[in-house]
Amino acid sequence: SSSEAFGQFLETSEAYDDAIIVPEPAYLAESLPYYVSNRIYLPREGRFGSTVSWTTAASYTMTLGDLLSVARELEAQDDQPVLILYGHRARIQPIAYRKRYSYNKVLSWTPDQAAEFKASTVLVADFKEAVNDEKYEIYALK
Repeated sequence: SSSEAFGQFLETSEAYDDAIIVPEPAYLAESLPYYVSNRIYLPREGRFGSTVSWTTAASYTMTLGDLLSVARELEAQDDQPVLILYGHRARIQPIAYRKRYSYNKVLSWTPDQAAEFKASTVLVADFKEAVNDEKYEIYALK
């Protein structure tokens, strides 16, 4: 699974072994605690946790700008590296984007948000070999 491979990556990484994980969509990180003890921040719910609540209190919409903002706040607040687990099929590129996906959630971005995300992060790992839909990219803040 990608979670097992990502867990191995975290355990062997001096730079990211204690990183906070910020997943989008959040359910892709639910199996991660079986492999590592890194904290997971669920951005749509605004809380740390290892399982998604599926509550109506969670934000249905999220922009790439929101995701980047959450990661920056966590890094500044906790003085720990933050890794963004991006698990959507859409490539992040500077075009307007809006997509509804599972559970009526929406991810969107403007060209400026995509450009800011690309300028502010670096791709540190890619886990796309899973047989199921557990495929994602890992971005670190620069």
